[in-house]
Amino acid sequence: MSSTRRYKVSGNFSAAKLAESIEMFLAGKGLESQVVTSDNGFLYVQARESSTLKSAFGLDKTAQIEISYTDDILTASVGSGDWLAKKAITGIIWHLIWPPMIFASIVGAASQSAFPDEIFGFIHRYLSSNGRV
Repeated sequence: MSSTRRYKVSGNFSAAKLAESIEMFLAGKGLESQVVTSDNGFLYVQARESSTLKSAFGLDKTAQIEISYTDDILTASVGSGDWLAKKAITGIIWHLIWPPMIFASIVGAASQSAFPDEIFGFIHRYLSSNGRV
């Protein structure tokens, strides 16, 4: 599932600089990330938590941010990949095996659902400050 937002930006805007800034923002939150350019010119920032323990419990954060810029319109889409599907399977298994995981699953789901808003908030601050975040 992904969310998309569009922003009107000026002609001196650089999508590549935004992608690099998002990558640094995510690194500051302890996530591994990388910027990838597609054949169609879109930029993708892929991020994930590197914690093996969180990943084993299905509590890790993952995101893919798609950035496109055409005719002074920036389009940013934030998706969480297959995290929710993985979460459901992991949640069922852990709830059967270990009931205390119910609370951890709720916390993980809340954290993941708020993650796109954090990223969009960063993009908004970046654009509002002309790249000086």
